[in-house]
Amino acid sequence: MYQLLYEDIAQKIEDQIHQSVYKEGDKLPSERELAEEYGVSRNVIREVIGTLREHGYAIVKPGKGAYITKLNNIVVTETLKRMLQSDDPTGEEILEVREDLEIAIIRKAVQKREVQDIQALKNIYNKMEKNRSFVNQFIKDDSYFHITLAKATQNNIYPLLIQSLFDITEGSIFTLTRLLPYSVDDAQNHHSDLIQAIETMDERLGVSVIKNHMDLLRNEVTLLKKQNLL
Repeated sequence: MYQLLYEDIAQKIEDQIHQSVYKEGDKLPSERELAEEYGVSRNVIREVIGTLREHGYAIVKPGKGAYITKLNNIVVTETLKRMLQSDDPTGEEILEVREDLEIAIIRKAVQKREVQDIQALKNIYNKMEKNRSFVNQFIKDDSYFHITLAKATQNNIYPLLIQSLFDITEGSIFTLTRLLPYSVDDAQNHHSDLIQAIETMDERLGVSVIKNHMDLLRNEVTLLKKQNLL
């Protein structure tokens, strides 16, 4: 319940950011003020701020507080959404684009990754292990894993693009795969192998794992269609 509480509050604040209640550069209320506003402890609020940071919505300035970060990804996402809605792409087409993008990302990440990138991926992986039974959170963490992998390219465009793809498909094929919990084991094996690939700078392994990961999603989409769930 504790976990769900801070997720719920973080989502409310993210919604306020999308609604321009908070804008880039705005300082969030203090931990004490947020705790009073939502009727929770300051420990919960610290988890909320941590989640906002993970999602790329806020940064924390020591001694000053939390501030809203650049929201360029929202602009990109909304533009892509409008374009995609007009063309009505299939799930398979979206997966094809995602595969091409993720292959480019792993190739760059293998060469450019830094020690902190590897540790960040391991931290997310460990969090996902703990959240195996919390499907909604596991799916969110999965997107954070791939965004963090994109950040390891040291090119700010890649995480922006992969974040936009996840935002565009939220509530559709990637969310519907929650109906297939057996895929969690395969997904986690892939994540572990991706960490190994960038840690050992093994581009061939990384590309192979990405292809297998996308095949897993394709198989799920096929099964969901057969069950008339997609």
